Amino acid sequence: CRMPFHKLESHLAGDERFCAINRGILVNLDYVDSMEDFVCRMKSGISFPMNTKKHAELKQTLITYRFNIRRKQLSRR
Repeated sequence: CRMPFHKLESHLAGDERFCAINRGILVNLDYVDSMEDFVCRMKSGISFPMNTKKHAELKQTLITYRFNIRRKQLSRR
């Protein structure tokens, strides 16, 4: 399927797992290992550059996502 990046991004906007970390780079937060020093490191070892202006916001998005996942896991107990 071919489509512009912004359309793909809008299709995935309701899914909190996906985050655009830079122009043309969309990651699944389930597979992110860390976001440090303007670099997003994936669990597979691949690294992607992050938007320097939105670095703090992106890092907070990851923290919030992980917190929500953990909260859901604990509420099931």
